[in-house]
Amino acid sequence: MTFSPTFVRFLTIFAVVAGLVGAKRVFDSYEPEELYRKDFIQEYVLARALVDGGEPYLPVPTLIEKYFPETNPKVPWAHPTPHTPSAALLSIPIGFFPYPVAVTIWLVFELVCLAVAIVLLAHWWGEPVSWLQKAVLFLMCLGFGPVIHELWYGQFSLILLVFVTLAWLSLRGGRDGWGGAALGASVALKLTAWPVGLYLLLKGRWRAVVAAGAVVIGLHLAALAVMGPRAVAEYYLKVGPQITDEYRQHDENFSLWTVGGRFFSPEVAKVASVFITAPLYESRTLDRLVTIALPICALLTAIGLALRCRQFDSAFGILICASLPINPVVWDHYLLLTAIPIVVLVRRLKDLGFPRGPTSAAAVFLLITIVPYPGYLEAVVWMFSTGVAHNVKVMPFWPGLITYLPLVPLIGWIVLLWKTDADERTP
Repeated sequence: MTFSPTFVRFLTIFAVVAGLVGAKRVFDSYEPEELYRKDFIQEYVLARALVDGGEPYLPVPTLIEKYFPETNPKVPWAHPTPHTPSAALLSIPIGFFPYPVAVTIWLVFELVCLAVAIVLLAHWWGEPVSWLQKAVLFLMCLGFGPVIHELWYGQFSLILLVFVTLAWLSLRGGRDGWGGAALGASVALKLTAWPVGLYLLLKGRWRAVVAAGAVVIGLHLAALAVMGPRAVAEYYLKVGPQITDEYRQHDENFSLWTVGGRFFSPEVAKVASVFITAPLYESRTLDRLVTIALPICALLTAIGLALRCRQFDSAFGILICASLPINPVVWDHYLLLTAIPIVVLVRRLKDLGFPRGPTSAAAVFLLITIVPYPGYLEAVVWMFSTGVAHNVKVMPFWPGLITYLPLVPLIGWIVLLWKTDADERTP
C-alpha cells in the first residue's frame, strides 16, 4: 500500500495515540475493583472446575466462593458461565494458574490473535504491506471500541476472528476441507458464523460442510469425554436457554431477538447494566411474534442475498454481518468479526477510486463501529434518564433505541457489499 507522506504521518500519530489509549484502558482493567469483574473470571472458574473434576456449570457466584474463599469478589452475574462446552475445553489450561497470571496469559494470547488476524488480512490485500504498516494497524486497532472491550473483559472474539478469517481465506481459495474445519471451530466455540455453513450446504460444497460438522462433533465428543454428558446436556438444555431469557431485554444486547421484548413486553428487563425502558406498546402476542419472526426474516434475507452474489467475498461478508444480530445475545466486541467485510469493502472502494457516496457511507459506518460502546450509550442515558429503578437508570422508550445503533453499520456493510458486488448476478 502506498500513501502520501502527510497521510502516513497522520496515521502514525493516530496509531500511537490510539495504542496509548487502548493500553491505558487495559491497564485500568487490572485495578482491584475491576480485575475480578472481568468476563474472564467466568471462564476461569469454569476451567478450575474442570481441572478439579467438579461441576462446571454451577452459578458463577457459587464457583467464585469456592475458588476465591478469602476475597470472594462480588460479580454482576447470578447465572452459570454462558460459554459452550467447546470453549470450556479451550479454557482448561488457564485453570492451572493463579487468577492474576491467567488474566495476563489470556491478554497476551488475545493480542497475538489480533496480530495474526492483521497478518492474514494483509496477506489477502494483494499488495505488499510492510511490517511497519502492520504495526501501525495493530496500534490503531488498540484504540477501537470493540477491541478495547474485548481486551478489557477477556472474551473470545479475537480468537473467533482468527478462525473465521482462516475459514474465509481457505473457502475462497477452494480449500474447502480446511475452510470447513475452521468454520466448525468457530461455530463450536461460540455458535458464530453458522449461517455460512447453511450457505455452503445450499451451494453444494459438501466437503466444507462435512469438515465443519466433523469438527463440531469432534469437539463435543471431546467435551463429553472431559466434562461428562450431564454437563454438556445441562449447557444446551438449561444454561443456554437461561442466558437467552435473562438477556433478551438487556440494554447492551443489540440482537434482533431483543426487539420484541424491548418494544412490546410488559415485563421489566431481568438483567440490565445501564438503563431500562418501558415498552412502546404492551402486547405479549406481538412480543412473541416479533421475537421469532424478525431473526428468521433476517436470516432468509441474508441467505437470499448471499446466494445471488457473484463473488464469494460478498456472500461471506453478508452472512458474517447477518450472523451477529440473529443470535440471541450479541455484544459490541462481536463487531470484531466485521473486520473481514470492512477490509473487502475498503479494497473494492480503492479499486473504484473511492467514489464519494459509498466511501462517505463506509466512513460513517466505520466510525459507528469503532467508537467505544457503551460510552455514547451512557451519554444518552445522562441526557434522557428520568429516575432510577432496579439499581439502574430509567429512560423513555425512544432514546433507549440507542441500543440498536450497532445495527446501522451491520446493515450498511451488507448493503455496500451487495452494491459493490459484480453487476451481473445470477437470476
